[in-house]
Amino acid sequence: MKPDLILHPGFPKCATTSLQQLFIMEGHALGKSMGVGFIGADFRPDNGYPPVSKLMYRHDEAVADVLGNDYPPGRYFLSNEALSGKPAFLEVLATRFRLDRAVFTLRFPVLQALSGFRYSGWLEEDFAGFLAKQGGRLFEVEGKYAQPVKRYDDARVPVRLVPIEGTALEARFFHAAFDEVPALLAKPPFDAPPRSNESVPFAFADALARGLAAGVVPRPQGPQRHAMVIAAQNHVLPEELSQLAPPQMAGIDRDAVMRSLAAYRAFLAARDTPDLDAICAAAEAGFDKLARLPAPTPAQAAELDARARRLLEANAPAAPAPAAPAPNPATAAPKPAPKPVARPEAAAPELPAETDGTVTTVPLRVRQVFASNVPRPRHDNAVRIGILPGQPPLCRVRLEGDFDELDHDSTLVFDFHAIGRPLAPDIITGDAGFPNVVLRNTRGVHVRFARGNLKDFFDIQRSTERQTVALPLGAFVFDRDMTNNPPLAPGESFFDHPVDRIFFDVLRHRTEELELLFGDFRLQQGRPEPRPPVQDLVVFDRSDQARGLPKFAVERPQMGFRVALNMVALSLGYAGASLSAVLEKNGTERARHEVTLGPEARELKLELRERGAYSLRLALELGDRRIAEEEIPLCHVVPRDGTRPAAGLGISDGTDYDRIALAGGTWDRLPVTLGMIYRDPANGDFRFQKSLDFLPRTRRAPGENRILSVFEMPKWLSRFPERGDFARFGPGDWDEYARLVRWLAKTAQDKGFTHYEVWNEASAYGHWADDMETLIRLHQVTREAVHAAAPGMVVLGGCTHSWDMDFLGRFFEAGGGEHCDGLTIHGYTYQPDRLPAQFDALEALIDAHVAPERDFGLHVTEIGFRMPAFPAMDQADLLTLFTLEALSRTRTRGVLWFRYANPRPELGSGYRQNSSTGYAMIGYGDRYCRPAYAAYRFTDLLLGESERVEASGTGEDRLYRIIGAPGTVALAARSRAALEKAAPPPWRRMDSCGGPLGDRESGTLFLALRPGFFV
Repeated sequence: MKPDLILHPGFPKCATTSLQQLFIMEGHALGKSMGVGFIGADFRPDNGYPPVSKLMYRHDEAVADVLGNDYPPGRYFLSNEALSGKPAFLEVLATRFRLDRAVFTLRFPVLQALSGFRYSGWLEEDFAGFLAKQGGRLFEVEGKYAQPVKRYDDARVPVRLVPIEGTALEARFFHAAFDEVPALLAKPPFDAPPRSNESVPFAFADALARGLAAGVVPRPQGPQRHAMVIAAQNHVLPEELSQLAPPQMAGIDRDAVMRSLAAYRAFLAARDTPDLDAICAAAEAGFDKLARLPAPTPAQAAELDARARRLLEANAPAAPAPAAPAPNPATAAPKPAPKPVARPEAAAPELPAETDGTVTTVPLRVRQVFASNVPRPRHDNAVRIGILPGQPPLCRVRLEGDFDELDHDSTLVFDFHAIGRPLAPDIITGDAGFPNVVLRNTRGVHVRFARGNLKDFFDIQRSTERQTVALPLGAFVFDRDMTNNPPLAPGESFFDHPVDRIFFDVLRHRTEELELLFGDFRLQQGRPEPRPPVQDLVVFDRSDQARGLPKFAVERPQMGFRVALNMVALSLGYAGASLSAVLEKNGTERARHEVTLGPEARELKLELRERGAYSLRLALELGDRRIAEEEIPLCHVVPRDGTRPAAGLGISDGTDYDRIALAGGTWDRLPVTLGMIYRDPANGDFRFQKSLDFLPRTRRAPGENRILSVFEMPKWLSRFPERGDFARFGPGDWDEYARLVRWLAKTAQDKGFTHYEVWNEASAYGHWADDMETLIRLHQVTREAVHAAAPGMVVLGGCTHSWDMDFLGRFFEAGGGEHCDGLTIHGYTYQPDRLPAQFDALEALIDAHVAPERDFGLHVTEIGFRMPAFPAMDQADLLTLFTLEALSRTRTRGVLWFRYANPRPELGSGYRQNSSTGYAMIGYGDRYCRPAYAAYRFTDLLLGESERVEASGTGEDRLYRIIGAPGTVALAARSRAALEKAAPPPWRRMDSCGGPLGDRESGTLFLALRPGFFV
């Protein structure tokens, strides 16, 4: 049976865009609340904006998408203004769907035509020319709407009409399309969605048209047209100039308008459209409002023309360079490249310098801003950029000016946000909307700050709000992605030569338009006086440590330390310094301590009466001088006395096996590079290089699982040993590879490993650059070798670096599922709202390619949410949420959190772009214990005392039931309101760390525990 499809073929773009925006907001929550899949990019359900441009310009690709995608039974909705002009596409849709109905949004044709002129029609002609070209068509109703509607009648698709005039358009549309008005429509943010496709002020549009006709600048073409429209929309006019209309507006025949309105009413009445009196009254009032606008006085017209000229010049299309005569190589001397000529523009307002102690903030001396080589105006020192999908994949914003004051110790500061539509960072698509920030010096060397790291300086949950981004220039790294980047000489610093350009390379979205604002470019010179962490000078020795817990974790309500100055502090003369310690929970101070320190140890006892996450703010002072300061996360965790470890929980990338086992769970995982393995040329035997054996010597208990994950081909075995990236390719000798795998699998099984992961993150180009055919053979040979040498060892394959469904689809289509015993994925995501849908799609993919009788499990071998892109408590919430969602699926065997402890020293001297310290639960050398550790212990307790997890509901109403004996042990929900609806009053409210919820309203996860449940 075909699924049902409801169509919205247009017409007014203001209506189509607004309705489409409603459907993609909050992770497609509106459609999900009604059980409707919104057809988005590539004609896939719930995949962003609809593919309007693909249907218009790449019809064959659109047809292939519809025929190639899977549409499980249910209801779907396709809103696409290109549908009305593509009647043949209805036949394509009819092969996959039952076309339930088509709902047209309409507008009174006179107003629709006038709106079209104000939006972008002025790019072609002035208002007088527009009226002359329109002629009688300005008033037509039948000619505009009858033919498109008749196509649907002929295709026997029921048609409903929804005029946009009147009130409550969204509610009327939903009632016509779905026979219901969802409750979400009355709740924020759906009750006030962002405005779309605003028109240019009427008389100003006419002035812009006159400027183009006079040849002030060439008429823009292609994407430059859109940029010009955006600039005109954003130009703020004084009130007295914005409420004017061209003089020809008063000459429009009102009798013809009223006859057209009567025809509009008759057309709607023939389709049984309700509320005709209100609709026609609103249409008449809309026309009269425009007709009453006064024409500009001569002085006003002159000011509008001047403003139009300035806007056109500032946004002029880039003119092609004139062809130069070919130089004579024998006589021509090399000439420096000419500098681009900047068009005159109003100077950006100067920002005053601000001083704060040792730090001074000054405006960046920007002379000109370019977007894709087109000069852009600045208003209030901000630049607004419209970015269309398409090629090239990057849109470059370039700052030119005097930047010689930039150095290693300064900080680049700017404001940044998305306008209207929130940014949705995605690991697979590459964080559309975020820029790489690149500096170029006068020697042509480039350094960059990667867009993936920009999220550490920008709150992605508030991407539509203006935020300040401050990037330390000492954290920029040499850009190795540029093949023509001149290398730095030995001992040379990038800042030895002045910086002459700054680039923001923004990644386009594949299907959606982006609107971004960059503003207030400034520079912080100098740095605040650096203070070392307190633990660099003070020894914190646990006086009550037990059972292998981290230093800053405790299972009971008290944590004790012996604190003393270390030898460094004593040698610097800090004896007698005062240590202050402030204990906080959820931002509220709980206790304050002060200890005078010397060489003798002093007692510091902290009362952590409630379970959960705490913070300890430390300051070391000598007299009036603050010597060191630090904030340490610490936790009061649930005990594990008498509890069994959770069967589906574990930790990846840690070698502290005993401590990991004490934290709970039944899984651990160790990645090993094949490049660590040495082959003796004399006898061909294998061993780890320099006798270094990373495989653990501790065995797991029966029923527990240990995964060995493999990647990086040795140079001597790679089929491309001459390449610098030889490790990313398959073997040149398959027999020798099989022999290596047999040795490794047998060695690993003897050390207690139970699972063998074929290749770590095979979907990531940085780990696997070979083709799919070679990857499938790698899986086949690996599985045969492992089963031959280590019977009973489970071979896991696929291993994505994130939710790369395209890769997994190709993997299964090529037969990958036949050559492994289970699938592994890494579940990293910046869009946790999409997890239920992503798991649905993954399960459907496995079901379609794996025989039902096979015990083919899903293993999430890495999942993490990096700080500070996610705050510490959100990190803990999301790890628990992900685990519950994954384990509510019958195929899931294990979920492994990344990672237990940071393996590298954490330096406070600056930001490191290649650091993964933001994932760790425990700091290097036990320097902290983050909330994620407490959440892991609590999740282990809940799952260990239960039998299964069940999930129901969608969006904020999604609810997880943790089921044990004799029934539900605990409930978890995305919102506290959803939890309160489901949890009886006696149940205890908890956070993800096992602490009392109290008055906490914000967060990502809320829990309730059955009375009497041990915690």
